[in-house]
Amino acid sequence: MSEKKIRVGLLGCGAVAQIAHIPAALRAKRVQLVALCDGANDLLEKMGRKAGVQRLYTEFSAMLADEQVQAVIIAAPDVFHVS
Repeated sequence: MSEKKIRVGLLGCGAVAQIAHIPAALRAKRVQLVALCDGANDLLEKMGRKAGVQRLYTEFSAMLADEQVQAVIIAAPDVFHVS
């Protein structure tokens, strides 16, 4: 089995991401958390430092355009989801 890691970006750095998604991504053997995206720049920078992630985006479209991001976890509140 290949040990190649999937490079993942995370949309949303709120409470659920902090408690569940970021820790899980950092523990997963075949996942590399490479990018974070959030509209709150101060939270984004704080979580980037905490998770050791340098690619930080305030615009989702910019994160999607990053060739290093192969998959995205959407951790935004339901009100921001597209129907």
